[in-house]
Amino acid sequence: MKMFETFGRRGFAVLTSMALCAGLVLPSFAASFSDLNNAINGTYQGDAFSFDDGKITLKEDVVNTGSEDSITIGSDKNVTLDLASWKVDYSEKGTGSTIWVNGGKLTLEDSGRVDEDGEQVSGQVTGGKNSGVYVEENGSFTMNGGVITGNAGKDGAGVNVYNGAFHMTGGEISGNTAKNNGGGVAVGNRNMGNAATFTMEGGKITGNTATNSGGGGGGGVWVKNGAEFVMNKGEITGNTITGANCGGGGVGVHQGSFTMNGGLIADNTAARGDGVQVHGTTGSGANQGPGSFTMTDGTLKGDVTVVDEGGNVSVSVEGGNVSSLDDKYLDGKGLVDNGDGTSRVVTHGDENHTWGSWGDWTDNGDGTQTRVRDCLVRGCETSDSMTEEIPSEPTPPTPPTTPTTPDEPVIDLGEEEVIDIDDPAVPLAAGPVTRGEFLDYLWRHEGEPAATAPDFTDVPGDHEYAPAIGWAQSIGILERVAPGDSFDPDELVTVAAVRDILIEFAEYAGMEMPELATLMGEDDEAVLNCDEILAEFFGEEPAE
Repeated sequence: MKMFETFGRRGFAVLTSMALCAGLVLPSFAASFSDLNNAINGTYQGDAFSFDDGKITLKEDVVNTGSEDSITIGSDKNVTLDLASWKVDYSEKGTGSTIWVNGGKLTLEDSGRVDEDGEQVSGQVTGGKNSGVYVEENGSFTMNGGVITGNAGKDGAGVNVYNGAFHMTGGEISGNTAKNNGGGVAVGNRNMGNAATFTMEGGKITGNTATNSGGGGGGGVWVKNGAEFVMNKGEITGNTITGANCGGGGVGVHQGSFTMNGGLIADNTAARGDGVQVHGTTGSGANQGPGSFTMTDGTLKGDVTVVDEGGNVSVSVEGGNVSSLDDKYLDGKGLVDNGDGTSRVVTHGDENHTWGSWGDWTDNGDGTQTRVRDCLVRGCETSDSMTEEIPSEPTPPTPPTTPTTPDEPVIDLGEEEVIDIDDPAVPLAAGPVTRGEFLDYLWRHEGEPAATAPDFTDVPGDHEYAPAIGWAQSIGILERVAPGDSFDPDELVTVAAVRDILIEFAEYAGMEMPELATLMGEDDEAVLNCDEILAEFFGEEPAE
């Protein structure tokens, strides 16, 4: 080992290459906390890190080799630290926090790498005895990546924000254990006059534990002494706080405010308020003041409980999805079952009920019929009804008259054969026809009823099939094929168009739409057998 110390890191790299060729196993180096602190302060000389415009990127693990100070971000520092899948580990000798943001600014990233098995490796901040990252004196911490795990502390084992700001957009805070509150994160002030904040825009806070045996809270997040927590995205799941008098398995609020505008809180555990607990007191001392929870969106699976000492708690749920919530917290809203164990919060009231589907018509025995729809909101007993006259039975379609065949004229062709001419009253083409021509067949089949002129922009009054198109439009059988202001009368009629027209005609005529074996092909294919289709639709024999 003396030889490695003499050669230094660069010499060690050369020896490592030589040893690997010889099949030998050599010990690996790790940078010390002093190395990284020197890098932050601009005095480091070595190759354990790379530097780029204020960003420090790890090239190996950083380990506390003795009783070294925490990685410290002083008030004059603005540091971006890229873990690059390596660890910052304080577990060997340290007694404080792994990283201490003492008035400065820290951004944590993790550009990542892939191990020899092709698995993505996450960088870690670990081993802290008094939080993984401790933020105070108006310091600022932004977490875009990496994993803060395996840390301990009194409050906020993962991240403890004490008179500072924490902004989380990605990464994960997991597997941390607090002695009191905030297994994952604690955000608070020394007194009610300061403004510690936590804004969550992404990432996960999961699998953390707080072991308070008193009356604290916050298995995932602990908000105290006038601090503010705003959750817009991200997940808080699988966290636990133990103790019979503790609450807020997901989020515990103790004289602070929590606003949930999105994200997911689910599967957290506590003796009370496994989702959220809110605690408020009267008075103006360091541990006195209001507590509030406002929810506008997102999904909250778990109870919401309140510890109200003097009427100083506010809970308002204005939107989102909840699994268990007392109606008194709904702020005039209502709940509609989603069918998945949650209910969505809806605006509700006399002027804005949330209705279900209409029921079947019921004959009132006086020529009228009524149908009812119920209010969907939990606890709402209001219903809505509609009554109208029973429509008269529709006139069945006029059966086609037997085509008359005129006397067969005899054409004198000398010795040529005499030709018979057959001119049926309603000729049906056996080949492709236009959309207008198809409606003309249907119109003539119905006896050429009178109708107003069509109001399609592409069907002038003198169009060959204007009467048929106007009739079809007036009885409402073109809503599927021509919902706009044009009809395309001269386009070939397709399988889909014929099906839609006949479905609406059957509904108009009070017929049951038959299964048409003769209507075949892809929806956009032209129809070649209109004669057979109409004959099958009306239950007639096709014309010879």
